[in-house]
Amino acid sequence: MDYFIYLYKYYYLMINIAKETYERIISSCRTPVFVYSEPTLKKNIERIRDAIRHSDLDNQVIISAAYFTNSNPHLFKILEGLRIGATLQSTEEFYQLEKHGLDNIEKIVSSTALSDEDLEFFIGKGLLMNAALPDEIEYILQKTDKFGLRIDLSPEQNQRTGLKISEFAKIEKILGKSNNGLFAIHTYPGTNSEYDKLVRHAEETFKAYKKYFPQVKEINLGGGFAFDYDAKDALEKHFPWNNYFYKLKDLAIRYSIPGNVRISIEPGREIFADIGEFIIKVNRVHKRPHDEIMRIYTDGSYAHMPSATLKQRQHQLRFLDRDFNEITDQTNFGELSGCTSLSNDFIFPGIIQVPESLSKGDYILIQDIGAYGATQHMEFLNKRPATEILVRKEGIVEIISERGSYADKVRNVPLNPRRIETPRIIRGI
Repeated sequence: MDYFIYLYKYYYLMINIAKETYERIISSCRTPVFVYSEPTLKKNIERIRDAIRHSDLDNQVIISAAYFTNSNPHLFKILEGLRIGATLQSTEEFYQLEKHGLDNIEKIVSSTALSDEDLEFFIGKGLLMNAALPDEIEYILQKTDKFGLRIDLSPEQNQRTGLKISEFAKIEKILGKSNNGLFAIHTYPGTNSEYDKLVRHAEETFKAYKKYFPQVKEINLGGGFAFDYDAKDALEKHFPWNNYFYKLKDLAIRYSIPGNVRISIEPGREIFADIGEFIIKVNRVHKRPHDEIMRIYTDGSYAHMPSATLKQRQHQLRFLDRDFNEITDQTNFGELSGCTSLSNDFIFPGIIQVPESLSKGDYILIQDIGAYGATQHMEFLNKRPATEILVRKEGIVEIISERGSYADKVRNVPLNPRRIETPRIIRGI
């Protein structure tokens, strides 16, 4: 086992972005900028699929990702090539994928309280709809013979969306009026759920399948798989997939889940989280008299990725000097500030460890922002969106969303990524 961990860590180091690549990105795009690694994305999916194979579930388990986890179509183009599906919640998401030619990616729709017009739209596109209200079921039954249910199996029965257990008898009566078949059930355990909770959730879902919905052909266990943002070791950040799928296999046997019933999972955060980093530049460093805390003012903002502040989550950091050499001596303490006058414009809250030598013109790399990062951009503080970069294998660098002009307030996603060919040396900007 130690040998395999060594191989994993060695591979992980090999796919880290090289100094020359950072130089090329920043010289072409400036900061702030989001940077994603295609090799890391593929490795994350490979890790999950290896665990599925080892548990002998490879002919039964399928993987999807909620599109909003990182709604850049060029990243989902990679998922399409790897046979990973997309879970949608709105017509806007469908049109974004369609515009970028993602016709072959498997799509399902699992939202809440959609209008008749939206239901009509998705049914017309031939997509599987997961109804979250009895009224939706009745409407869908008039239009199609293939649909699913989004159900709430939480102990508290307080999820914002999903059919409640108390409504199951009513659902049975509605379905009894029609010869149309129920195809799938879709559940959700809650965001960033740990292993034990997810095992219990899978068991409760299998129980519900056996008791209420034995006719369905797909059991969707949803997402919510935890990612440890605090862990420093790459392997420890990720969900224990091998343990989970071995347990899932045991549960499938115990509850007699037929082999032809698909089991779906949606590990969007696990797939995307550590593929991305957010690079910002130090504008000023200030230390007040009789205060040991360094006030680090950057060109980033709360508006670029508000979830870190909203979740009170500090991310792991790396530091580069203005010549893109890594600074490893993090012996001082500081506060990471944004660039607007908002009183709580911090990149994330709290005191962080920083290099004593950090100074104007250096760079800060905020790790593990591939899930939700750039998709959260807020118009509120009038900061234009940051560029998004995709680093492919062999150091190929592509722009997958443009910053646009100073008047732009939305992400500008080109139909075709633009390759950054040659670096322009910009020492000390």
